Amino acid sequence: MTKNQNYTTRQEQISVFLGISIQIISVVFAARFIIDLGARMLYSFIPQFSAGLGITVAAFGWLLFIRALAGVTSPVFGLLSDRYGRRTIMMASFLLLAACGVGMALSRQWWSVMPLILSGLAVAAFVPAQQAYISDRVTYEKRGRAMGSVEFAWSSSAIIALPLMGWMIEAYGWRTPFVFIALLSLCGAAIVWRYLPAASERQAHEPLTWRGIRKIVGKRNVMASMGVSFLLFAPP
Repeated sequence: MTKNQNYTTRQEQISVFLGISIQIISVVFAARFIIDLGARMLYSFIPQFSAGLGITVAAFGWLLFIRALAGVTSPVFGLLSDRYGRRTIMMASFLLLAACGVGMALSRQWWSVMPLILSGLAVAAFVPAQQAYISDRVTYEKRGRAMGSVEFAWSSSAIIALPLMGWMIEAYGWRTPFVFIALLSLCGAAIVWRYLPAASERQAHEPLTWRGIRKIVGKRNVMASMGVSFLLFAPP
């Protein structure tokens, strides 16, 4: 057996184990990596960002709390992904994150609240669409493996990329990571659009209505999840 054949066999074995092709899982992992990096760096460099914006650390903590409140829109974005497609919403989330990066690079003091809200909306839009995208393509018994492999992006973004963000801040200033995230987000949108297949996505047959949104948000498990998130990010 040749080297290329061995490589192909390993790829097939991994695909069978995960229940999805390596290309799809790799692209989704890279996309989630960018989204998680955009979220994690805000909490890792609070003193630097707050000083750069000209506000106190406590004030920046309140801005992060307001950003976290955008997470309550996740059920809405979930419904939108049913109607317009998972890939479309994932790409839109990157555009929101890119707008956040540009906005933060240009903001001062409390004006940064608007780009930070965009950052919260980006995460709220991406995660439900990404998880639904995987779920649409992986059988139930292998879904946990595929989801778990993507979730490694959360820790990988801290281990691999946060030191780079710290170096950027020290070498070029606190605005540089936001410019980098904006450019990286545009690359992420292009990668999702180019390399993730859009065929065979399940679409909702019922039109999106406010009644449907209230029905989803009113479910006990959804309300409990939002409540936990609220308590997790609420400032002391």
